[in-house]
Amino acid sequence: MAGRPNFIPLLPIAALALTLSACTPIGQFIGPGGPGAAGPTTSSSPTPSTTPSPEPTSTDCDDAVFTEPGDYHVGDCVRLTVEGHDITVTAGSVGILIITGNANNVSAAGEVGSLTVEGNVNDVDTLDVSSVEIEGRFNQLGVHGSVERVAIDGDDNEVLVDGDIGPVEVRGERNVVNSQP
Repeated sequence: MAGRPNFIPLLPIAALALTLSACTPIGQFIGPGGPGAAGPTTSSSPTPSTTPSPEPTSTDCDDAVFTEPGDYHVGDCVRLTVEGHDITVTAGSVGILIITGNANNVSAAGEVGSLTVEGNVNDVDTLDVSSVEIEGRFNQLGVHGSVERVAIDGDDNEVLVDGDIGPVEVRGERNVVNSQP
């Protein structure tokens, strides 16, 4: 039997290869486009969860509270609260707007009754505001109409108003309150 090859040692190797190939789908290596196509890619940065409350398709809100980073669109609100960071909200008119946290961006296409900002590096843009209270640093407010009253307790805040400004009370340093009619 010297001239006959011995295939018995190859049998366990073939069984092992077949078993291991069942553990991983082949598409993982060749990609959805076939051989030579790129396989799946991974992202090193997490994507923010945008589970808005209320749903982005809603048109009205009575007492909306946003706490998760993301982009939200709502209609007219009685009371709108933004708590957290990196939250962007686009709204209609808002009765009471409260922003607590950092690096939030809120745009109200209509009037805002009262605006309270507690935090840093928040940006608010609106039409008219009755009452503004800002506590914190580096907050910006752009008003395309008028403001009846402004109170700032913090440093490096900026309030720019296209129309008239009522009484202004500023406690802090390097705050800017300007009217640009």
